[in-house]
Amino acid sequence: MRKSNIRAWFSNLFLIALSPGITGLAYADTIIDTTPSVIGFSVQPFGSPDTETYGQTITVPLTDPVLLSWTFYMKQSPSIYFRGEVYAWNGLMATGPNLFESAVMTTTDPAVFQPITFDTGGLALTPGNTYVLFASSSRDAQSGGEGTWGIVPGSSYTGGAFRYINNGADATQWTTNFWSNAGDYDLAFKADFDAPAAVPEPSSRMLLAAVLCAMFVLTRLGRKVPHA
Repeated sequence: MRKSNIRAWFSNLFLIALSPGITGLAYADTIIDTTPSVIGFSVQPFGSPDTETYGQTITVPLTDPVLLSWTFYMKQSPSIYFRGEVYAWNGLMATGPNLFESAVMTTTDPAVFQPITFDTGGLALTPGNTYVLFASSSRDAQSGGEGTWGIVPGSSYTGGAFRYINNGADATQWTTNFWSNAGDYDLAFKADFDAPAAVPEPSSRMLLAAVLCAMFVLTRLGRKVPHA
């Protein structure tokens, strides 16, 4: 390779290294949030022997289909044990296998609406499809007590609605029986979605290091390569 061509190639590499378009990755994020500053509506009773399953249907954002976490707002006895669940939704009931199940959880303060967050660790869902996020006390033995959850008018979120099912301790009813609604309401909830993980591009630091190495090589070659 002629020396002039070598210099041109290294110059292009140096310009690429300084390009702002490859200094990092761009991350998208969608947060669905129906919570007002003060929860003015509520639904009850949640827990055994009453309604053991409350949930919210959601539509997965098209560009951010990875569910990171969701949060419900509960005011209930710490003696109520429950788990968070994610299932696909067919319009009438949960369907298919569970896509996520949390550890057993409880609240700590029965006097106030407490945010309870279920962290999925990054659950990839199908963009545009409908799922149901819910919490249920059906899988665990209960020692009594009942709960109240925050709800908001249904106009707060158009991609889903509040749903519940009086399934007792029978979790199989989630996917075999129709769920009910309580009118035009959503749960007071937040859901955090992210984009799929991107393939990392070479960082500007790596490219700059390559340029510096190349410049060193070029300097060494300059002593041996005759002028064009």
